[in-house]
Amino acid sequence: MWKSYLPQVDAVLRVALGSEAWQAMVEAER
Repeated sequence: MWKSYLPQVDAVLRVALGSEAWQAMVEAER
């Protein structure tokens, strides 16, 4: 939800957390 208006933050978090951790966080947001 919030990542839709913060695409640069989305990209940074993907790299920082790694894809698996990021996916888990995205699932938790839903």
